Amino acid sequence: MKIIVDCMSGDNAPEQIVIGALEGAEKFDTDLLLVGDKNEIERIAKDNNFNISRHEIVENTGANLTMDDEPASVMKEKNESSMATSLKLLKDGMGDALVSAGNTGALLTGATLLLRRIKGVRR
Repeated sequence: MKIIVDCMSGDNAPEQIVIGALEGAEKFDTDLLLVGDKNEIERIAKDNNFNISRHEIVENTGANLTMDDEPASVMKEKNESSMATSLKLLKDGMGDALVSAGNTGALLTGATLLLRRIKGVRR
């Protein structure tokens, strides 16, 4: 199983997001696709003695979402954020699941518009 992790969204990001993801990956022998600032992710891993050679890093190219952003901004002006990039990677089959501690409204909006609901699911 490969889990896509939005490293740049949420409180205490990216530090605590990266540390938690890497601790979980070690404990459960899981592969990660870490999305965010590559240099920052590598620095955090090094500072905390994590070997990230088995994991992949994808760098997003745009400004990241904040908790104050409007949910629709994930698909509009911040469509190159780490969250939007993570959603696109999931849609393209690059991972089996997506984890984000970011703006819940934006994640729900992005997932609904980009990934769509499972057939028969209304809410």
